[in-house]
Amino acid sequence: MAISQNVTEVVEIPLSVPFAEFLHIFQLQLLPVLLAEPGVISVRTGTKIRASEDSTHAWAVSLTEWDSLESHAKFVQKSSSVAFFETTGSLSLGPPAIDHYKFGSLAMLGESECTRVIFEKGGLGQKSTGISAASLDHKGFFCGLSPVKVDFDGFPRGVERYFDVLWYSYERKALRSSL
Repeated sequence: MAISQNVTEVVEIPLSVPFAEFLHIFQLQLLPVLLAEPGVISVRTGTKIRASEDSTHAWAVSLTEWDSLESHAKFVQKSSSVAFFETTGSLSLGPPAIDHYKFGSLAMLGESECTRVIFEKGGLGQKSTGISAASLDHKGFFCGLSPVKVDFDGFPRGVERYFDVLWYSYERKALRSSL
């Protein structure tokens, strides 16, 4: 059995517009570009509802599952991706925070309405009850993902940083059979 090479891109975008406006543009203009891209498996998009740091503006968060880091790199280098990045930039206060992880499949998140995202240096230990992986971009950093309830009051203790995302969009490409 082959080992999954799937790579999840975690993107945090500080928004210059209300999240509802971002989501509308994302679904009409940006999501179709991603879903048409070879190598994209799924895209989840939502907003931070709780976080370890205070914020005066809304944040969009996306988890884009790619079949490989190479597929993502090819997308970034395409001239056709320029409009994608320009549109995203026009909706943000500054550059997004982007990191990549080899979680394998995100299937364990299922159709969960809300996900906790935990970041930690040196490993997560027992702090994440879901899936976790080391950063491919920042040596020594780890990320964990686990479903949580929208009305969950608790927060993780002793972690570097965390946030909870309320998902508004989840799209998964239909896989084509080679049979």
